[in-house]
Amino acid sequence: MLPTSRQSQITIVAVTLIAATVIAIAAFQYYNATASQITEIARRDIRSNALIEAEGIANGLSNKISDITTNMQVISASQSLINGDVARAQSLFDAAQESTKDITQGYYWLDQDGIIITYSEVNTGKYPEYRGNSLAHRDYYKIPRDENRLFVTSLRESVDNVTRIYIGYPILSGGEGSGFLGVIVAAIPPTSVGIFMQDQIPPGFESTTGLLDREGNILYYGNEEIIGLNYFGDEFQTSLTPEVKNRLNSFISQSLSSASAWTEDVSVDRGISTVASSPVIIDGQHVFTAYIVYPHNLAGDVGALVDQQRNFSIIAIIVMTGVVAVITSLVMSWNKRLQTAVNEKTAELQSAVDSLEKANIRLQEHDKMQQEFINVAAHELRTPIQPLLGASEMMNDEFERNPENNKLEIDRETSDILFRNAKRLERLSSDILQVTRIEGNRLQLDKQVFDLNVKVQNVVRDVEATLTHNRNGKKVNIRLNLAKRPLNVEADKSKIYEVVANLVANAIKFTRTTATTSDGVIHIETNTMESEEAQVPAYAVCKIIDNGIGIDPAIMPRLFTKFVTNSNQGTGLGLYISKSIIEAHSGRIWAENNSNIKGATFAFTLPLADNNNDYSFSNKAVTTATTTTELRATAGKT
Repeated sequence: MLPTSRQSQITIVAVTLIAATVIAIAAFQYYNATASQITEIARRDIRSNALIEAEGIANGLSNKISDITTNMQVISASQSLINGDVARAQSLFDAAQESTKDITQGYYWLDQDGIIITYSEVNTGKYPEYRGNSLAHRDYYKIPRDENRLFVTSLRESVDNVTRIYIGYPILSGGEGSGFLGVIVAAIPPTSVGIFMQDQIPPGFESTTGLLDREGNILYYGNEEIIGLNYFGDEFQTSLTPEVKNRLNSFISQSLSSASAWTEDVSVDRGISTVASSPVIIDGQHVFTAYIVYPHNLAGDVGALVDQQRNFSIIAIIVMTGVVAVITSLVMSWNKRLQTAVNEKTAELQSAVDSLEKANIRLQEHDKMQQEFINVAAHELRTPIQPLLGASEMMNDEFERNPENNKLEIDRETSDILFRNAKRLERLSSDILQVTRIEGNRLQLDKQVFDLNVKVQNVVRDVEATLTHNRNGKKVNIRLNLAKRPLNVEADKSKIYEVVANLVANAIKFTRTTATTSDGVIHIETNTMESEEAQVPAYAVCKIIDNGIGIDPAIMPRLFTKFVTNSNQGTGLGLYISKSIIEAHSGRIWAENNSNIKGATFAFTLPLADNNNDYSFSNKAVTTATTTTELRATAGKT
């Protein structure tokens, strides 16, 4: 019989072994369950993120095609098209193609009989001569003709043996249901659709996109060999494995017939991927369905960690039966490492969720900016177009009443309406083109050295020539306080002129609104600013100070972004363009409300040219020459 102490030791060791084994097994089960939960959380996040991306791609494609249909609506309503004026209509087709060239390959004009009248870029030599060809047998001509509605095709092979998606829009002489005059057609190659869809996916988001029509025809996929096949056709179905086919076919059928977004997990190449779908709505119709395939890379990593911990736990349990101290140590060490791994993976998951939330916010902001652009552009285009159409119809009516008269005399007011609204259209198109170049990093600068003082004087002289007395005889006074020395800068003359003219026009507009009882005053000052590194003049400064209504505090943080304005006139693009031009010259632009008087101050800086850095010149000793130009302004005109 063993001594009591020995028996106690054996009992303690046995109890410890049993307790350690039970604890190890329990700990293994607990952490195994925790790891499984983490894996499921990761998969849920992947499904959610895939669904968000699919909806973002579908909405982006819907908005992009809406740009095309908006162009077609504008063209179909044009008088030149309705009157059969091919020469004038050609510019509309060319402009439409230029605005959507990243996705369309051309716009076509078909007459009542389906004959090609003209098409975009017809005179560039880019395409063969198609004028006079008949497309009357095409569904994108027949359905708009018979049903007087927009029609979007699946893939169609054209006369040049290239498959494209086509959109047909009817030309009606007097609105919907009226006389049929022809069809406008837009051509979209599937490669352009694919590039656009892939561009919607944030960087680092490893996924593949696809697009099907309502019949299951594959319009786009990463593997170009299957584009044009029908998903439910034998040729494609034979490429699916039996374990994937039934589940995926059911998912595809649901997504094609539903107006809601869907997700499904499928096993692909020994791994799990989430397939998410979202309908592409065009003109209120579910036309296409967009898909995104997102592999469970993160969930797979977590699963590998679970297998690693399971194997380690089994070894630990075996080792604990031999050496209690070692088992205890190993368990503690294992517990610590597993907890660290769980924390790291949890942090990775949180980081992935945060990244995807930011990507979703960027997508929403992009959609919002695109919708704002469409709304603002449509409103601003409609305002000058209506007077132009009214004047044109008035002149046409006069010609119809006097068919023998080939000349028409118009009064000064009508001439002013035509000129003013044409200039407004010109400014709007110029601003939109300028914004497009800025956002595409294609802003080109033709730099040369010139005196900023002279440029400011030129702007004031030109502004003076465009202004007249207002109704109550009040004035807007522009006072020039220019630096006595030349302020030579190396910059693009025309673009700096545009910045100064925009800021001055802006000041006049908001000053005259308060000048009904007293004269408005605008101060334009130029000076120099010292650099922070060396106390020598390094920048030319121009300030435009008005005593108008000031800047609404609600828009101050977003003042220099697109479409921001507190006026019912203008698009809000002017300050955005001015900021982009100044920053492209390594300058700075800002605005603030005046503290001691009403009104606001807009200012910008430009680096002085190298030969203008006269270090003996002190900024504090600058004297200014003051001239005053009194400009009588008409209220409501700039």
